[in-house]
Amino acid sequence: MSEIIVPDTCLCTIVRDELMNPAGGIIDFVHSNAPYYEVMVVVDTGSVDETREVLDKLVAQYPNLKIFDVEFKDFSYARNFSLKKAREMGTRYIFIDDADERLTKLDIIELRDFMDANKNMAACLFDCLYIDYDEMKK
Repeated sequence: MSEIIVPDTCLCTIVRDELMNPAGGIIDFVHSNAPYYEVMVVVDTGSVDETREVLDKLVAQYPNLKIFDVEFKDFSYARNFSLKKAREMGTRYIFIDDADERLTKLDIIELRDFMDANKNMAACLFDCLYIDYDEMKK
């Protein structure tokens, strides 16, 4: 496994039917993130497209990848469940990202540096660039 770039941090996400998504799918999401965080918590809310099975296979490659299941009631319930699981991992920080979003390795390094410079900050929101892949194909 690669060097952990953001130590003492758990990346937390909720998923459903993410085998393929506009950003490249669950496999790309895990490969793009798991190497850089101490723990990665993924909560599946009832996938029927083999997302869950793929995640189970990825655990062998990424031992820091932790997969949980919860019945989908609403987004806040799923997010709160994922945050509870993330807190159980014992890391100091939790970073939330969605499976259809991507950070580059450089973005992740900048996130770490920002966290190092702002240790007393309880929460932070970042601006994101929205890329419509369907529009790009035209």
